[in-house]
Amino acid sequence: MAEYVARDADPKVNPPISSCAAGEIRAVQGEITMEQALASGDTLPMALVPAGHVPVDAIVDTDSLDSGSGIVFDVGDVDANGDELVSGSTIGQGGGMARMAQQGGSRLAPYTDQNRRMGLTVTTGPGSAVTPATITVTVFYRRSHRGS
Repeated sequence: MAEYVARDADPKVNPPISSCAAGEIRAVQGEITMEQALASGDTLPMALVPAGHVPVDAIVDTDSLDSGSGIVFDVGDVDANGDELVSGSTIGQGGGMARMAQQGGSRLAPYTDQNRRMGLTVTTGPGSAVTPATITVTVFYRRSHRGS
């Protein structure tokens, strides 16, 4: 199991930006080009949601990561379950886009003391990997309202 961190998920390089007003939506986008094959259990932190904020939507855009029909991944908090926003996505098998579709994904409780690392967790590795391949994750988030 390996971790491939997008530059956008490094708080020293790209500190997360807090929203200033209630209801204000911010977006953060992370991108990584994979030069090597992904394997089951690999994580790809792609973006940071600041402490006190919650994700409200996410979009994944990926090139083909597998010339077969093997790769499956989740999108969410890579330090928790990892599937809070998208679960069981197969878009890496031919390339494509997916949007947040998990029930309860927009009702996650905020972290109060740390940033949330959002990204991909590979649940099933590719049968026949395709490289290089670019993966982009865009996460939309807002300031927490009364703890939610």
